Formats: sequence, structure tokens, C-alpha cells
Amino acid sequence: MKTTKRFDEAEAVLYKAFNEGTLNANDCTACAVGNMCNTDNKWHMGNSLREIRDKDSYGGGSPKHKYYKGLELFQVERVFLKAHQDYGLEFGMIQTPDELIYGSIIWKLLENKQAQFNGLMAVLNYLAELDNIETIDEQYSKFKVVLDRETIKEGL
Repeated sequence: MKTTKRFDEAEAVLYKAFNEGTLNANDCTACAVGNMCNTDNKWHMGNSLREIRDKDSYGGGSPKHKYYKGLELFQVERVFLKAHQDYGLEFGMIQTPDELIYGSIIWKLLENKQAQFNGLMAVLNYLAELDNIETIDEQYSKFKVVLDRETIKEGL
């Protein structure tokens, strides 16, 4: 499967964070975009969950990336967090989207490996779409190995 340099680099840093357990959707330096941009700077997206649901654009500041534009980075984080929200709603962890913003269950949901996996697959699908990459089956399998390993570890 033919990919692009920017896709490969983004996939590699996201995989590393997922594999090493350092991915954190509630920390702007360790979320999907924080990892992609390798940033120490807080960049405000985490405080804008309502905007993720309601808008297709974002007025807050974003970190800089050598390949991706600000709006593309916003969309990366949007699909990442939306997948967390969808997982929480589907499995009854939250009852309404607003609970993701205000509820105490947020920590459990944002640290959930399955929710992270779903978010990362949404991100990789979005990045593949940007670069006209037909399939992410190879990446899916690679990330799924980590998810399965962590699921087994949690079950023991």
C-alpha cells in the first residue's frame, strides 16, 4: 500500500504514544495532535469539546506542524475526541454528550484503550482521506495488536 511521508510520520508517533501508554485525550500535549506536533504548549482544544460537536471550524489557536495546516489539525482532534464521545454514549459510560464535558466519568472514558483505539482509527482514516490513501488495514492491524495486548493485561 502506497502512503505519504506525512501520513507515515503521523502514524508512527500516534502508534508510539498508544503502544507506550502515553496517549492522553485530556492533555493537549499528549492528545492526538499534541503527539503529532510534539508540543509542550497547551493549545486550547481540550477546552472546546462543545465546539467539536457543534462546528466544523475552530477559532482557537493550534500548534504548528510541518505538514498539516491548523484546520487539518483541528479536524484530527475533532474526530479523535468524537470517537471517544461516541464510544461513551454507545456503552453507557455517558448518557449525553454534555457529560463528556462536565461529568466525572471523563477520566475513565478518555483513558479507555478501546475508546483511544477507536479515536486513533478515526484519525488515521481522516489522514488517509486527506492523502488519498485507499486503506489503512495494515495500520489497523498494528494498532489492534496493542489493543488486544492491553485488553488481556486488564483482564488478568
